[in-house]
Amino acid sequence: MQRKKDIKGLFRLILKQGQPNIYLFIFGIFVSLLSTFLSLQIPYRIKSLVDKMPSAFDLERLAILLILTLFTSVVSVLTLSVIGARVVKNIRIKAWDSVVNAKYSDVVQDTGESVASHIINDSELTENLVSEEFPQTLTSAITAVGAGVMMFWINAKLALTVFILLFTLIIIILPFSRKMTGISKNIQYNKANGISTLSRLKLSNMLFKVNNAQKYASNRGISSINALYDSDIKQLKYQSLFTPLVNVVLLMMVFIVIVVGKMEIQNHLLSAGGLTAFFLYLSQEISPFMQISKLAPTLAKTVGGSEQLYKYLSYAEEKPSSKRLIEPIKSIEFEDVCFSYPNNSKVVFDHINFKISSPLYISVIGQNGGGKSTILKMLEKLYKPDSGYIYINGKNLNDLDISSIRDNIIYITQHPLFFSGSIMENLTIGQQINESRVWNALSKVNLKKIVRQFPLKLETSIEEMSNAFSGGEMQRLAIARLFLQSKNVIFLDEVLSHLDPQNRITIKENIFQFAKSNNCLVIDITHDQKHLKSSDLVLNLDHLKQS
Repeated sequence: MQRKKDIKGLFRLILKQGQPNIYLFIFGIFVSLLSTFLSLQIPYRIKSLVDKMPSAFDLERLAILLILTLFTSVVSVLTLSVIGARVVKNIRIKAWDSVVNAKYSDVVQDTGESVASHIINDSELTENLVSEEFPQTLTSAITAVGAGVMMFWINAKLALTVFILLFTLIIIILPFSRKMTGISKNIQYNKANGISTLSRLKLSNMLFKVNNAQKYASNRGISSINALYDSDIKQLKYQSLFTPLVNVVLLMMVFIVIVVGKMEIQNHLLSAGGLTAFFLYLSQEISPFMQISKLAPTLAKTVGGSEQLYKYLSYAEEKPSSKRLIEPIKSIEFEDVCFSYPNNSKVVFDHINFKISSPLYISVIGQNGGGKSTILKMLEKLYKPDSGYIYINGKNLNDLDISSIRDNIIYITQHPLFFSGSIMENLTIGQQINESRVWNALSKVNLKKIVRQFPLKLETSIEEMSNAFSGGEMQRLAIARLFLQSKNVIFLDEVLSHLDPQNRITIKENIFQFAKSNNCLVIDITHDQKHLKSSDLVLNLDHLKQS
């Protein structure tokens, strides 16, 4: 029952998410039927050539038939394969789009390497199934039906014998396909886990070297590789047993056809040309049947390997609301807010209350792990409170549209976040901002001179820059985004903690002046006691919890 459900789920994935072109599919099927009809004519023509002396006209017709069969076969397979490639592209796009637009709390546990691996690698199984196995199996099935009819027309006894053996082959195949489903799930999991583990170990290479822990890192990586190897070996064992069994049954089939065919000829129930044609039709029957038999384990592997794709596609999106926040954010209030992280029993907030108004420069302090960053994430609607209420301008945060809230907030995270692309792309993040403003923002964080030294300047890739920059310089680059946006609330999550004293003072002053000139409400999470003096208000989270 579960297997049927999994296969139905796979077909729903292909049809609903892949959205195949129906008209192109019908065309491909039509050409495939035409190719099958032509290919079934060939053994019949050869039968006539064997039973009588062929003329030049007969040979010409056979040659034309062969050429037309080849042409229509190529067109049908190419058409159906293109449909398959498009289906997989659509599935990948929708899976990625679902991950990007999913609720933060749903995807926060998924590592980037794991998601990338599942979307690209797991969908390769679907690509193979849709682009190759399905089209070839479809054309093979049509050929098998036509060849089977012709075999019964030539000699019913021989045909019946062949189909009994083919039925035996089906009984052999079914247990293998069931086993392959579970193995495939394990392989895809180990692949994603291996990519994630090795990527993280590589990023921490320096940590292992300075602690003389290369052996530990090596063993962790080898452990992931061995887990994948064990799964591969298990799969290979079943595949290596499957192929010889199928070949033995096919050899038995050929031997029986020869013996029975000889007896039929001796009894004048079959001609030599008829036996020749039967063998040709048998080859047309066996080849498609082998293709169809491959479909079962391939289908099982794809069902098992697509589990994570189903998960990504089922993510709930952050839903927009009709109640948009039109006016600038002037006040924020937490009323009896309780919160604990998903899948974690630790209570972060227990009936916390506070209210702040704009324009103010507010510093938030408190012990590590006390929920300072969580406050910012809740205001960005990345997390929802378990109970209690959050108000913005006196309106319930839950009722307000997410995008309209985020349009008002600049959020600079504790750990600088960058994506693959140029410096310009990482600073503007899809916005149309002219270069002069970008250079001005870089000057505010004392990076203008350094970036100008790169040959490609703003078009320098972020990967190249991260190799040349220190952690503090990368943080300053992230802070530069702040000066490119005209929003009235600024969230700073310990963004100055990794900077040297001189840059910390200069950049803090630039942020302060920027906030003042734009009437911004600033919430600055910090551990630096020196900076509290310049704040309009200090919010001590530990005291709020106690109260």
